[in-house]
Amino acid sequence: MLADPVSAFPAFRLASERAQRLGRPVLASWTGPCARQDPIEYFAQHEAAEYRGLWLRPSSGEALVAIGCARDLVGQGAERFAQVASAWRELLAEAVVDGVATEAAHGPVAFGGFSFDPMRSRTDAWKAFSDARMVVPERLLSVRRGGGWITSNAMVGPDAQPAPPPAPGRDTGGSPEPLPLSPEAWQATVAEMADGIRTAALGVEKVVLARAQTVRVRRPIEAALRHLAASYPTCTLFAIAQGDACFLGATPEELIALRNGVASTAALAGSAPRGATAAEDEQLARRLLSDAKEQREHGLVVAALCEGLAQTCTRTMADAHPRVHKLANVQHLLTPIRGQVAAGRTVLRLVRRPDRLDEPRRRGRVRGRPALGAGTWRLGHAVRRLRHRRRLEPSYRRGRMGLEAAADTRCARGGNVSSAPQALDRIVGAFVDQLASAGVRHVCACPGSRSTPLAVKLAEHPGIRLWMHLDERSAAYFGLGLARALRQPVALLATSGTAAANFMPAVVEASLARMPMVVLTADRPHELRDNGAPQTIDQLRLYGEYARWFFDLPEPELSAEQLRLVRAVAARAVGSATAEPAGPVHVNWPFREPLVPVASFASLDGYVAEAEVQVRNARLAPGQDLVSALSRALSRASRGLIVCGPQDDPALPPAVARLAGCLGYPILADPLSGVRFGRHDRSVVVDTYDAFLRDAATAERFAPEVVVRVGAIPTSKPLVQYLQRYPSARHIVVDPGGWREPTGLATDILHVDPRLLCEALAAELPGRPTAADWATKWLEVNLIARQAIEAYVQNVNELFEGRVFAELASLLPDATLLYAGNSMPVRDLDTFLAGSARSLRCLANRGANGIDGVVSSALGASAARVGRVVLVIGDISFYHDLNGLLAARQHQLDLLVVLLNNDGGGIFSFLPQAAAIPDRFEQLFGTPHGLDFRPFVEGYGGTFERVESWHAFAGAVRDGLARGGLQVVEVPTERKRNVVLHRQAWPAVAAALCPAAVC
Repeated sequence: MLADPVSAFPAFRLASERAQRLGRPVLASWTGPCARQDPIEYFAQHEAAEYRGLWLRPSSGEALVAIGCARDLVGQGAERFAQVASAWRELLAEAVVDGVATEAAHGPVAFGGFSFDPMRSRTDAWKAFSDARMVVPERLLSVRRGGGWITSNAMVGPDAQPAPPPAPGRDTGGSPEPLPLSPEAWQATVAEMADGIRTAALGVEKVVLARAQTVRVRRPIEAALRHLAASYPTCTLFAIAQGDACFLGATPEELIALRNGVASTAALAGSAPRGATAAEDEQLARRLLSDAKEQREHGLVVAALCEGLAQTCTRTMADAHPRVHKLANVQHLLTPIRGQVAAGRTVLRLVRRPDRLDEPRRRGRVRGRPALGAGTWRLGHAVRRLRHRRRLEPSYRRGRMGLEAAADTRCARGGNVSSAPQALDRIVGAFVDQLASAGVRHVCACPGSRSTPLAVKLAEHPGIRLWMHLDERSAAYFGLGLARALRQPVALLATSGTAAANFMPAVVEASLARMPMVVLTADRPHELRDNGAPQTIDQLRLYGEYARWFFDLPEPELSAEQLRLVRAVAARAVGSATAEPAGPVHVNWPFREPLVPVASFASLDGYVAEAEVQVRNARLAPGQDLVSALSRALSRASRGLIVCGPQDDPALPPAVARLAGCLGYPILADPLSGVRFGRHDRSVVVDTYDAFLRDAATAERFAPEVVVRVGAIPTSKPLVQYLQRYPSARHIVVDPGGWREPTGLATDILHVDPRLLCEALAAELPGRPTAADWATKWLEVNLIARQAIEAYVQNVNELFEGRVFAELASLLPDATLLYAGNSMPVRDLDTFLAGSARSLRCLANRGANGIDGVVSSALGASAARVGRVVLVIGDISFYHDLNGLLAARQHQLDLLVVLLNNDGGGIFSFLPQAAAIPDRFEQLFGTPHGLDFRPFVEGYGGTFERVESWHAFAGAVRDGLARGGLQVVEVPTERKRNVVLHRQAWPAVAAALCPAAVC
């Protein structure tokens, strides 16, 4: 027994009275503050104790140290988890807990470990450890948040005396140590396992093997622990000492944690070494993120963990993309995973499922799902195969449990008291959790005091990735690009005042481009509004009609009504942002001081227990009457067109291609439509209309009877002017929400989903097209025009902005995301980049067509980790968003920027103003800046290269793609010469069409 037993505290007397009534010992536990102590030193000081446990996170200083044994919880065999869990529940049900009750001060906690495979005899190295032993220590030191607490525990008998702890579980004896493997035997074992995977004999796709190593230790265990803490500060240290035996280590993984109904774990698989330099280290990390083999193996682990959690969780969720987790000597791919667990289940219920591998034919049901599925059977088969391998020894699991049980005990004594910090914890925590449940995985935030409650809860939520930025405008555009690339809603967070106003440009773009975005703004309490209070503006409906929906929440107040309200508001916000037409929503939330929550997100009692609001949006399917009438009309029109404007539904291209094939209509595909590139049927795709429709003779020869338009208005002005030539044609605009029809030509506006309409029409139409000759003529012209364009740009040896895209066509790898700046870059993309079967995805901010925020948008797309991202941008647009470059360094993102620098506003040189007011043109429109962008780029940690030839351009692009990080390739051009080179291209195309008798 330790000094200062719990008998000195009131809990002892209460426990004695309860033990007398029950006729059996009862746990008495008391917690009080103490001076902060060194956890490792405290562990070492009690070397004589029968049992010692250590759990330490060096990076945060958080630690638990268990000394002595007040109560043993033991289990054996396949049911060891259930046995220990049952004993733990029974112990807590009768326990008397008293003393300090804060989130940082723990009550009863059980320490211990479990054998990995109880059906295999333990070797002599593990004979001191039973199948399962969890210990309630006599003394528990808790170190957290700069403070120290001591929890004293004792089993009090009916005679008012501390009851001795029961003897540990019977040792079943050890078996001889496995023979050390020679290098040859080790290689043979690895080869055998690989063959078992390849031939499916093992029934699994991945096996991790490790070689045991024996070392002689002369220094005390304390020295080993301090070495581990210094060498692996981001890992978790653990030690379990029983007598002379000690199991210790430093692990980057937490098997599983269960806190107030939320189970959290992480897949840690896929590895790379650390680099000798920072640059090499980041290059290795980027290579790890893009390595197909590592990604596949990581995906296997993620899938296995999700499958395991699904056996006992009502809902599981994993991050869409892994991130790199860096340790002292290695870096891993890491994906956080969490699940919602039904009330009353302990962490042992979760870890026991993968362990029941010897019962593959036992079937059960958990909430309607099989408790053991095919994956469990395969794993069990593999473990049984490996169990009989004489040279392969299973390991031992270590763990701690009881934090949530301690919180429950406190609640049973007195319950929670409503206060401002607790309201922030519970109310804001519920709001954030509902955002995640409804589909928000990423939040872009900027620092600010008033937004502290939301920022803290967003940062703590295991299902949300928080991207911090210093500038609100850049943050908002970063979120916009992230939402585009992921095709998911992204949230923004700003503090009160003008910070929220800086979101406005991106909110406008998101509204017009139909990008789902949830804008969260913190505000001052109501009594500080409209009376001159500092950093206070009118934030009500700040974004006007550009927000799809607005809600001004009340100040947090802990009540059941407000819990339901904030969950409903969060769900409606995401639902409104993702419904057709998608767009931004605005939630304004006033907060009163104090602004700092007192509890971590994971400790909020019942924050997931409240009923969640499920948000589901369905596509608008066309009715059969519409499909039948439209199919009859289209089948009678022999000269029809399908015009695909900017849109980003990946399912639309194959559907519209099938419809075009049924009708014999050509598809005029904007580069932002997704139809111009990809492995779908592209046999009737036309991609040079911007060039040949400038020729009046050609445009007159192709008079359509009907035009079906999907997506936003096309980028190409010649195409829009061509459509306006034929107002008598039937113009059918398919728009699932809104009215994107600025030409005034529409005869039909169909508020249905374009993909569903195309699929329904293709199923209704006969298989043989009626307008094949019409499409053939378009394709002949398209081929001639493409050959003419390629011949023209190849003969332009000087640097020319149009040729940039022709060069990129052969330089960009498959699966590249090409982000185009507005003004000239997106127009040159339309004209000079030929369509292909490669998986090239083109994006641009074509909602409001602004030149601001494009750098941040491209970096946001890079953060989605969907492939290499290349941005082509003009110098004025680049200048507008120089602040956004910080995100590349701050978040270690890859972005190759092709900077078209013509020293001013190049697009204005194509407009009538250039000839009409030449004496004022440079002052008002040309606006030369004379900036050298190299210092800016290098100041943000990027690499800058200015090229003077096409050979140098190709080399710089290849090098930039290989290096990763922020790479800027500057292409200098002269504005007037650029206009000339563009205008010489159109006669070249027209001249090529005339000999082919299509002029």
